[in-house]
Amino acid sequence: MYLQGLGVAQNPELAAIWTSKAARAGDTAAQNNLGIIFENGIGVTEDKQRALRWYMRAASNGSNSARESLSRLMAQGVKP
Repeated sequence: MYLQGLGVAQNPELAAIWTSKAARAGDTAAQNNLGIIFENGIGVTEDKQRALRWYMRAASNGSNSARESLSRLMAQGVKP
């Protein structure tokens, strides 16, 4: 919602905060999205290692998208 500005003003920082809350609560899609947020520095400081950790969590919960992102980052040499 905040990331895309759907019904509210676009706010990447709030998007990162709310996505983080959902990810920590176990939402697999939010875990993958938090990986994207950290990988690209959307509303947060870019952090490929944190992105990798969130992709790992989402992948372990069944996210194919996270598995692909995890493979890509590892191929780039990012280590947990």
